[in-house]
Amino acid sequence: VASHPSVAEELRDRYRVVLLDEYQDTSVVQTDLLAALFAGTGVMAVGDPHQAIYGWRGASAGNLGGFAVAFAPGGACAQYSLLTSWRNSESVLTAANAVLAPLAASATVPVQELRPRPGAPAGVVELGFDADLDTEADRVAAWFARVRSERARDGLATTGAILFRSKKHMVRFGDALGRRGIPHRILGLGGLLSTPEVVDVVCALRVISDPSAGSSLIRLLAGPRWGIGLPDLRELAGLARRIARHDSSLQPLAPEVVERIRGSAGDDDGSLVDALDFVLRHTPDHGWLAGFTPDARERLREAASVFAGLRQASGMPIPDLVRLVELELRLDVELAANEARGPARVASAQLRAFVDEVHAFLAADETGSLSSLLAWLEHAEQLDEFAPRTEPPEDDVVQLLTIHGSKGLEWDAVAVVRLVKDELPSAPRDTRAWLGFGVLPYAFRGDSAWLPALAWQSAETQQQLKAAIEAFVEANRQRQLDEDRRLAYVAVTRAREHLLLTGSHWSGTKRPRPRSVFFAEIAD
Repeated sequence: VASHPSVAEELRDRYRVVLLDEYQDTSVVQTDLLAALFAGTGVMAVGDPHQAIYGWRGASAGNLGGFAVAFAPGGACAQYSLLTSWRNSESVLTAANAVLAPLAASATVPVQELRPRPGAPAGVVELGFDADLDTEADRVAAWFARVRSERARDGLATTGAILFRSKKHMVRFGDALGRRGIPHRILGLGGLLSTPEVVDVVCALRVISDPSAGSSLIRLLAGPRWGIGLPDLRELAGLARRIARHDSSLQPLAPEVVERIRGSAGDDDGSLVDALDFVLRHTPDHGWLAGFTPDARERLREAASVFAGLRQASGMPIPDLVRLVELELRLDVELAANEARGPARVASAQLRAFVDEVHAFLAADETGSLSSLLAWLEHAEQLDEFAPRTEPPEDDVVQLLTIHGSKGLEWDAVAVVRLVKDELPSAPRDTRAWLGFGVLPYAFRGDSAWLPALAWQSAETQQQLKAAIEAFVEANRQRQLDEDRRLAYVAVTRAREHLLLTGSHWSGTKRPRPRSVFFAEIAD
């Protein structure tokens, strides 16, 4: 665009009016490009600085305030306020505005409190704080059961969602819904990859593809399908080490060869997958198998036979391979027998959703190989937590997803869970910012005007510099809290009429976690 003015002219002729939605989620680079194309023409941006939750991927909450300077000659433009919420009930807006109040003074664009639409229902906001995570999850499940029942009496279906700061506890809440027979679905690949049945399938795919996938193999061998005990798993690890120190004819390797393996990229501990194959290839009375219990020898031989068959089938289409893995691991039987997971159809829906994600991957990947699928799963698991979801709400199904994924969506009933310190808001991280290794100093960034400044140039003594650094760290800590505050605001405003806010002191942590500051503000 900068090098070829004709490109910009052509685009301006083609697009006479430009509407920019969700402008608070843009980055400085995006603004530079759009301004190079459309500055001085008919451009309108719509945004809410209080919903700027994508700073982690380069978006700048202050970008909305710089719109006029970027696009309007002389920096003058018309401004309108859209203050009526057409989604939320009165009480939900009261809760949202309570979280938002501390941000009002620091917003780059002044935004007044949202007003309910004419004739908006009063709505219901409920709060509950429990001793432990399981009690909290059960409270949420009971709440959805009650709300769904009350609305059903009026002939109304109910869309519902449980929103999380991270995917860590999704399965626990999903299990609580399952025990009450409430249909639910974990949205996003990251959440699906934490459900036990999907984890088993992925572990099996890793074992088929990678001889070094020992931890995945241990999970499957120790699981309900084969039930191998710890002493026999230790024996299998010992067999793997023994094999690694012998050649193909089972003769000991020379000491210098073993030492060379140990000093190279080779694995001195051997491969558990190879050890399992050894059990299948040799008779049960082989001397190297004497340390196993008789039951374990039979089960290991069966497991080795299953995985050998799956490896032979690894060339079939991946969705068919996934289905074959489900059958061989007897996941349908396990899901039907596990009452703690609720009705089998609810849990098997997670497997179907996983297959849908696999189909989506195959539609975009030219090779469609098992190794590329596994690499994508590993990458997607890290990124998916923050991706906006495209799935629409479903009648009488409770969807479980992260708050970042909920942006732009709405449900009749929403539970925002884990409102505890160090979860929502999250624990302060990297508060030293560019003072840390390998981080670009803020002065070189396009959004530097909206980032905390380190007053190092005005410091004349070490004490003044120390004070400046402490103030800089505190400003970064406050900036992270503001980001989480905006996240809480987005979460609360996803609810149309029914909102539940919960937390619990204990969730596998060393110390009890106190109530979130957001929980306290809304409660007050």
